[in-house]
Amino acid sequence: MAWAVIIFRNAMVFHSLDKTISNFIHLGPLITVFALRWHSPIAENMSVNNTADIAGVPRDVFANNWTGFGRFKVCETDHPCFQEWYIWFFLVPAGAQLVWVFFYALASRICCKIQEHHVDAFRFLTSRGAVLQTLGRWENRRLAYFVYNVINYASNVGMTLPAVLFYWNFYANLGLILLLVITSVWNGANFYIDVFSKKYLVGVKKREREIAARRKADATKKNVAASVSADP
Repeated sequence: MAWAVIIFRNAMVFHSLDKTISNFIHLGPLITVFALRWHSPIAENMSVNNTADIAGVPRDVFANNWTGFGRFKVCETDHPCFQEWYIWFFLVPAGAQLVWVFFYALASRICCKIQEHHVDAFRFLTSRGAVLQTLGRWENRRLAYFVYNVINYASNVGMTLPAVLFYWNFYANLGLILLLVITSVWNGANFYIDVFSKKYLVGVKKREREIAARRKADATKKNVAASVSADP
């Protein structure tokens, strides 16, 4: 979900409810999971010298954890779930994504068909970009939607793979958040520059038309005055 900040060009524009909600949806879960993973509130009473949580269970402390909180562990390194990490990092998310694709297609294309004036991910993404824009021009809309879902599913599975790195490395996880926040801020800055520059150009053109109309009116007055003075 976090990669959608780049895909959908989310922008940090706080006066826009639509853009703010989109940012919250895509960045909120990432930041929440980061806080749970590296700064779990359950270990607030911990310190580097006291590695037991409030329940008295031994708990490791991240060496560079300036808050004193502990890391949230899904399982210990000697637990069977650790040895089968690919199931939880890859197979379960891939299966959940496949179920979501099926039910979303069922709901949006069969049960409750999306109206022509509504924009979903398929229509948004096929309206831009070289590859997906080609799908938007296909006459067979069902085939185009099927191919889109295949590409979308493969992309989502591919974007899930780095989750292993982000889970085990604090700096990689933090770097991802910074990358996406900076991208959102950059898109917001470009939004403001684009909007204000367009408003400025509209104002300049309006001023030019006003000046041209005034000069034309002055020239008309001069011509009328000259013709009146020239009459005997």
